[in-house]
Amino acid sequence: MASVTAPFGDQIPEAPLGRQLRRRLRFVALLVTIVIGFGAPGTCYVLELRPTAAFLVLAALTASVSAVLVYAVPLAVVAQMEARNRRLVAERETLAMIERELTAELELDRLLRLIVDHASALFSGNGAIYLLDAENKLVPRAWMDGGAFSDVHIPFGRGLVGTSAKLRQPLRIDDYPTSPYALTEFVAIGLRSAITQPLLIRDQVLGVLAMNRLGDRARAFSNDDVDRLKSFAAQAAIALENARLFAENRRQVETLSVLHELSRAVTGELERTALVEAIGRDVARVSTVSEIFVVLKTGSDEATTVALHSPAGRESIDVDKAQKLALMVLQAARLVRIDPALVGGDSAVEARTWLGVPMSGGNADYGTLLVAGDGSFTESDERLLTDIGQLAGLALSSARLFEERGQAYAELAAAQDSLLRSEKLRALGQMASGVAHDFNNLLAAICGRTQLLLGRIDDPVQKRWLEAIKRAADDGAETVRRLQEFTRIRRDQPFVPVDLNEVIRGALEVTETRWREDAQSRGIVIAVETTLAPLPSIGGDAVELREVMTNLILNAVDAMPHGGRLQLSSSADDTEVEARIADTGVGMTEEVRQKLFDPFFTTKGPKGTGLGLSITYGIVSRHGGRIVVESEPGRGSSIRLRFPKRASPAEAEVAAPEPALTGLRTLRCLVVDDDEEVASALADLLSASGHEAVVVTKSTDALDHVGRERFDIVFSDLAMPDMSGWQLARVVKAASPDLPVVLITGFGVELSPEQCRANHVDAVLAKPVGIGELLAVAARLTQ
Repeated sequence: MASVTAPFGDQIPEAPLGRQLRRRLRFVALLVTIVIGFGAPGTCYVLELRPTAAFLVLAALTASVSAVLVYAVPLAVVAQMEARNRRLVAERETLAMIERELTAELELDRLLRLIVDHASALFSGNGAIYLLDAENKLVPRAWMDGGAFSDVHIPFGRGLVGTSAKLRQPLRIDDYPTSPYALTEFVAIGLRSAITQPLLIRDQVLGVLAMNRLGDRARAFSNDDVDRLKSFAAQAAIALENARLFAENRRQVETLSVLHELSRAVTGELERTALVEAIGRDVARVSTVSEIFVVLKTGSDEATTVALHSPAGRESIDVDKAQKLALMVLQAARLVRIDPALVGGDSAVEARTWLGVPMSGGNADYGTLLVAGDGSFTESDERLLTDIGQLAGLALSSARLFEERGQAYAELAAAQDSLLRSEKLRALGQMASGVAHDFNNLLAAICGRTQLLLGRIDDPVQKRWLEAIKRAADDGAETVRRLQEFTRIRRDQPFVPVDLNEVIRGALEVTETRWREDAQSRGIVIAVETTLAPLPSIGGDAVELREVMTNLILNAVDAMPHGGRLQLSSSADDTEVEARIADTGVGMTEEVRQKLFDPFFTTKGPKGTGLGLSITYGIVSRHGGRIVVESEPGRGSSIRLRFPKRASPAEAEVAAPEPALTGLRTLRCLVVDDDEEVASALADLLSASGHEAVVVTKSTDALDHVGRERFDIVFSDLAMPDMSGWQLARVVKAASPDLPVVLITGFGVELSPEQCRANHVDAVLAKPVGIGELLAVAARLTQ
């Protein structure tokens, strides 16, 4: 360390700066102080045009400052060196911590993510890691935003990443858009500077680690960054190799365990769909196959179905070809190496190796496992696939037995459910029947008197009032009939041959405003699909069956508030005709399904009555049919209506035409009803129509009258305390076989034609009866 001070006067140092100053400024005095320390030499010039006293003071001060600098400059350099050492130590600690984290992670995807996250934080950039694939392309596997693009696979030797991999050395670019490695995708996002480092293991390229900085103001990477990235990439490459070795070892373990897992599936997994998925999953896990078909037999013949294809949506051969190949393997009853010419297709498909393995168990064939590989299969692969096929066959055998048992249990549960529901409705029907009888008797008195008054009153106001009373009574009677319908006690409607397809079409037409116009007005679409097969006729009431279909369609539409698909189909087997309504709506829980047909149960809140499906159940049961409901929450619902076949239209009964009411002779009528009000109302109706009516309130009195007097027709109630209407009809017919007997009862809609014929009843009228009905039946039976 030294300090040199030049004398001042006319002499200026001959250093280059001194000569320039003297020549340009014509200095006459110059003080030069040179400080030499641990760093580079420093020179201090103090200049003055003329030597003065102030200049002398300045010279002395400069000498003092120089003496301080002799010690200050070395101390600053030492501080800089210590700071640099601390930074290096911190970086080494960070890299050591990162190395421990990378070494501990053996799952590849998480490891790749970890590498990119650490690299991006360490180098203040957007990191990306590329791995070399089988096609010699660098595929991005993990990246930060701006680090890579999922669909940009870089060929080996192209671009910054590909060139770095090819040269096996790092590359640094400070102005990416103008570099020869620029790719348009990265230029478009504003990539400015980048560095890359190949990931090498024993001189083998695993991939490339890249760091990008975006924007016009992005800082360039330094040489120190390149060195640090090289160290980081070395650690990352080791971690990736460890993960690869771990994955390979795990695959070998899985290869040994898959047979054990499949053997457990024989006794552990009994649901066929889940079993098929497990077979496909395990085969893909333990082998290098690129495509898997699981083709199952659907019967004793050669019918098959593709139960699984993986990867889905990327079939290299069509379903028909897969099924034909599966049958060929089943006929061979052994593993078959399939000739590529049989596979057909393009050259890429033919270049694959195809194997077929039968899945057999318990002396039965259940299907075929078809696999394709990009390379050749080894003998160990064939042995493994053969064992998998055998175990899969045993598992499918167990699954079939389980399905058969489950089906038997389901049928038993359905029968119990139907029985329980029938008992509920029977109990409710008994209560409804009693209510209907009493209520209809009240309505009969009201309607009868109202009709009489309507024929005698001329005042329009009073006439309007009477008509309102009659409408209310008629509505009450209709309500009672509806009650009897959903409790399955209405039997008055005769069955005729019905085309179930026409019923479905009619219900669709009736509900079109709901599933089309209303849906479109709410901005949703409900697609309707119909698949109607030719059907034989069933015996039934077309109006009632149309009501059933309408109910089910509207419920399906309500179950799809955001739109969906409504499917209607029909089919027939040897004994039954089926209509199916399926939707893609919200579905229902098992608890809701169990209560679906219970009276007054609804999931629609205040807008639902809970009677629609009860009525549906009652109508279907009255037709001798049954309802099968399948549904899961979030997966829609399917409702199948199954009806027994009936006679052809030629065998159906044809109703006789109604006779004219004009010219009807005066009839002598016997009216029998234990309710005096109802009996007198009925007698008044007959008398007002010009007929003679004799009223009795006891069945025994009626028999006395029949024995002593002549009558043209007998009108009797059914439920009477001393003798029922059935008994009275039989006794009357025994005494006078030609005397017509008509039952007028509140149970009217509950009586079947067969029941009437068996008890010698000629006709049944339901209370409340209208004067038109009364006279019509009288005319028909007495003319």
